[in-house]
Amino acid sequence: TVTITVGSAKTPFLLHKELLTLHSRFFAAALDGAFAEGVSQTVNLPDERVEIFEYFAAWLYHGFLIREAFLQPSPSPSSSRKPTFFLLLPLHTLADRLSVEKLRNETLDVIAALAEETNAVPTPADTWTLYETTPASSRLRKLVLDLFAYKKTDHLLASHPDEWNPLFLRDLTVKLKRRERAGLGRHELVRQGVGSGRANGELGRTNEVETRACEVCRIVVRTGAGESRCRDCGRAFCRVCVGRGVAL
Repeated sequence: TVTITVGSAKTPFLLHKELLTLHSRFFAAALDGAFAEGVSQTVNLPDERVEIFEYFAAWLYHGFLIREAFLQPSPSPSSSRKPTFFLLLPLHTLADRLSVEKLRNETLDVIAALAEETNAVPTPADTWTLYETTPASSRLRKLVLDLFAYKKTDHLLASHPDEWNPLFLRDLTVKLKRRERAGLGRHELVRQGVGSGRANGELGRTNEVETRACEVCRIVVRTGAGESRCRDCGRAFCRVCVGRGVAL
């Protein structure tokens, strides 16, 4: 075993060298090289959090992340358990710093899976952590932006009492303005049939159709004549763009 000291208090972890060097290029370079760490077989990580490193050590010996460990205790039998993104995000960052590719990929999978199962997204505090600890090219940033873009988070973004990271809001705005495949996933489309126009007093008579421009290609569509409209935002989409799955 080798000794890894973590945090300002230098909390010691006795871990098997073979496991560390197998999964981490960082530990392989430190423990197998001619540096002081290689001689003493001790690595000091003063800037890491003990709590997060414990999850790394558990993963090292289990070989996988236990997803239930990243769900908060339920306050009552009827309420759903929320993901602890505030643990998963720094765990991903730790895996990135230690060059543990397998754990880095697995944290992304667990975040995506838990977000889908619980219909939850990171909190404003999580967005600060994310943007203060990851580079602009981070796959974790892309995943979090995707979660907010493709889930119905408008009300959450507008009403949450805490402040969102401004760079996160900027990147989310840019993402929402770009046309992407699967962009229609952000809209709840309703097919408009002939004769489904608005009632008297709005457009004059029940069978009258409304003409709008497709939000993607800008071609004029007749939303009462077989084209699609989002139930929530009211935007119209032509049949071609719906078929391609591309939208803002």
